[in-house]
Amino acid sequence: MRAVIPTMSALLLFMLLASQLEASSYRVYTAGWLRDVCSSSEAAQRIGCYTFITGFLHGRVAGIMEVIRKKYPHRIGNKLDVTADPEFSQVCMPDNVPPTQIAEMFIKRMNDMPEKLHEPAFPHLLWMLEKHFPCRTK
Repeated sequence: MRAVIPTMSALLLFMLLASQLEASSYRVYTAGWLRDVCSSSEAAQRIGCYTFITGFLHGRVAGIMEVIRKKYPHRIGNKLDVTADPEFSQVCMPDNVPPTQIAEMFIKRMNDMPEKLHEPAFPHLLWMLEKHFPCRTK
């Protein structure tokens, strides 16, 4: 019976580790997946779409801030507007644009380009934002 307990413990440990690897694996969300979620008739699905878009936007700003922090550490302050810095961003989106509007623009773009639905969603989101909310150059 003693030999079974370490084997059971090892099996349980293996299952726990395997489940963590599965849960932490990276998933590439396709443009087709995001289009389908954003155009779903189910409210919970659409909320997932808006959350995805909001996370994308926050991640984009955080990434730009990290680049600026590394390249220009003296520029980080309370009033730094990283989204309007043309050196680091090609998107200057007003504060009042709701994720629902971005979702509608994304759905239209992907419906116009069904051959791209298998591609990752991120580049299409970024391209769409650059097209609709370009930064004005001085």
